[in-house]
Amino acid sequence: MTRTYTYFKRKKFSRDVLIYEGELGSMPSTAEANSLAYSIDLTHRRFELWQNTPHGSHSLLSGSFTGVFGYSASVSGDSLISSAKRNGIFSSGWTFVFMARKYRWRVTPFSSRWELRDGDRVLAEFERSRLRIDKIGVLRMLDESEGEMFRAMVLLTYKNPGHVIVFPGKLDKLPDPSQGIYPLYGIQHAKKELKIWHLWQPGQTPFYEVHISDSCGPTTIAGSGQTIEAERTGLTSDSWKFEFDGTKYKWKISMSNSKWYLRDECGHEVAHFKRKKKLGVLDINIECREHLQVLVVLTCVMVYNAVTKTEEHAGAAGEVISAVTSIATAGV
Repeated sequence: MTRTYTYFKRKKFSRDVLIYEGELGSMPSTAEANSLAYSIDLTHRRFELWQNTPHGSHSLLSGSFTGVFGYSASVSGDSLISSAKRNGIFSSGWTFVFMARKYRWRVTPFSSRWELRDGDRVLAEFERSRLRIDKIGVLRMLDESEGEMFRAMVLLTYKNPGHVIVFPGKLDKLPDPSQGIYPLYGIQHAKKELKIWHLWQPGQTPFYEVHISDSCGPTTIAGSGQTIEAERTGLTSDSWKFEFDGTKYKWKISMSNSKWYLRDECGHEVAHFKRKKKLGVLDINIECREHLQVLVVLTCVMVYNAVTKTEEHAGAAGEVISAVTSIATAGV
């Protein structure tokens, strides 16, 4: 028997999740919310899965992200102590341990559907929603023979928000930790939200946070005691422009979508980004001050999100941002 759950964001730009039983097209109203089965409270460092019952809600699982990049997690519940780990430093899929067995989410970069596997056996499927901002997707449990706590681990590990890691230097391949090359920035992104951290230090507040507007109006970039407005360069454009310290900056995308340039209002090139399959190279003018450098990195990812989304609708690409690394050469 297949059991189905639909995931929604608690609020439009929230990371918290509401999970309803059944396959739903839109989030039920408050009066119809009796189908709410679970919810997930999610912060940058911690998470908690709650089960909703007629007598109230209670915590099933809780835990924290561990490691420098938050790519592993410790999980505990009433009768369970477990762990989970990202399948790779640039992968969105998780592998978790349950009753001494490992279960792996197989996330295909160019697909909106991923599978939970035990060897060749498919235990669950998750299909991401592409049409609604508030709807995350639908989970189908194909095998529930392991019981309630196994289902709870599946519900919790369906997928983590995408990340971009920014390293210093012009690299030809992804760096090995043994090389002693450490990241400058970490960017966490969802459909309409981005946050950038300096050196991805645990417990640190983000440099800037972005909530991308649904309309063509300005989008606010807030952080470090500043509020900066950014907006698309046209109604159908994937490019962005912003103003910082009284100077206007605009990204321009090449016809091939493989390279784009950031220039100031006088036409001087501040940065350019060359897009590759798994490795993107971002060259920033060495004279850029730190806050402007961070804004360059952040808005470059905003352009990347917009470009890949357009290609996705055209059938040319899928969600690849979580598998892409931007390499900054500034200050090296």
